[in-house]
Amino acid sequence: MRSAGGIPAPEAGKEITESAESCASCRDLAGSCRRSLAWWGPAVLLLAVTASAGWWWHVAGWSLGLAWIGGLCLVNAARCGRVHCRFTGPFALAMALFVLAVGWRLIPVGRHPWHPITWTFIIGWCVLYYVPEWIWGRYATQRRSHREVGGKP
Repeated sequence: MRSAGGIPAPEAGKEITESAESCASCRDLAGSCRRSLAWWGPAVLLLAVTASAGWWWHVAGWSLGLAWIGGLCLVNAARCGRVHCRFTGPFALAMALFVLAVGWRLIPVGRHPWHPITWTFIIGWCVLYYVPEWIWGRYATQRRSHREVGGKP
């Protein structure tokens, strides 16, 4: 399809999808390295610092850090439609509750629960981060048709 000047016209759906994705990218709290560090850095630092601390510091630091990460993911999912945040947010919040339950010894995990908890979080996070975006794309706007985005047929 060519425009009046002989220049190829852009595909209708592609133009809308690209503008919707770039708009979503602008609202993404992890859209750049600087923003990622500002929003998620303190939580990751809290996890790292309290990982080798005493039992209650570890429980408090990890439950707060994971809750912070989960909350930010849910905010980011609502804010920009980031697909993996819809999965990693609830996962991180569930892990925070699990850490609290292990800390209060409501769930017996054994004498050394931190290694399995850490590996469960790392592996679960990696799977829930990459697989949904591999299947559905980076932003929920990528899945919308041009009719839903632009309001025109």
